Amino acid sequence: MFHKQTKEKARREYRLLILDGHGSHLTMDFINFCNKQKIILVVFPPHATHTLQPLDVVLYGPLSGAYSQQLITYLHNSQGLLTVKKGDFFSLFWAAWTSSFTVENILLSFRHTGIIPLNADLVLRKFEKSTTEQGESSTSEHIEDGSTWREIRGLITSSVKDPNSKEAKELSAAFHSLQTQIELRDYENEALRGSLETKKKRKKKTYTLELRGPRENTGGAMFFTPSKVKEAQFIERMKQQDKEAETLRKAEEK
Repeated sequence: MFHKQTKEKARREYRLLILDGHGSHLTMDFINFCNKQKIILVVFPPHATHTLQPLDVVLYGPLSGAYSQQLITYLHNSQGLLTVKKGDFFSLFWAAWTSSFTVENILLSFRHTGIIPLNADLVLRKFEKSTTEQGESSTSEHIEDGSTWREIRGLITSSVKDPNSKEAKELSAAFHSLQTQIELRDYENEALRGSLETKKKRKKKTYTLELRGPRENTGGAMFFTPSKVKEAQFIERMKQQDKEAETLRKAEEK
C-alpha cells in the first residue's frame, strides 16, 4: 500500500517508511523489496510507540471515542432491544473511522510526534518534565513489586537532613528512575522467558529475522539504508549456512 501510494510522487527519489519493530514486519523478503524500490526503513525503538508513533499519539484516541459513540447511538436507537452482531460491526466502525481519520488529524499526528516538520524537542520534552515530578507523585510509589520503591524512598527520607531539599528530590528521582528501569527489564525478561517456553512447546519451528549490530546514537531504533540492507543480507546468508550445516551434522550423526 505504501509503495503504490507514494511511488508516483517519489519518482526515482528515496522514500522513508517508519514502522514498529514487530517481528512479522522485518522479514528479509520485505527488506529486500524496500531496498529494491528505494524505500529506507526506520524502525521505532522498543516500548516507544506510545510516544513516537503518530497512530498511538493522536489518532487511536479519537477513533476509540468515535466508535464508542457509535455503539451508544446504536443501542439508544434500538432502545436496547438489539445487540451488536458481526454484521453490524463494519458500518459502525466505518462511521467512526471516517470521522476520526481525517486529513487534519493525520497531519496533526505527524506534527505532534515531531516527524513533519522535523522537531525532536516535541518528543524530548515529554521525558524531561517527568523526572522531578515523578519523585513526588503518589503514583510513583506503586511499582509492580508493591513495596520496593516505598522502602527505597523511606531509606532516602531517613538518610537526608532535609527531605524537601533540591538535592534530596534529585536523589529520589534518580533512584526512582533506576528502579523503574529494573522493573521494566524484569518484566521484559519474564515475557521473554514465557515466549521461549512457548517456542519450545511448538512442534513446528518458526523463523524470524534477528538483526544485531551497533545502534549508537539511535536510541534503539534501526535504520535500513542500502548499506544496512547489505549487512542484513550477509547476516541472513550466514544464518542460512549455519542452519544447513546443523542439518547436515544431524544427518551424519544418524
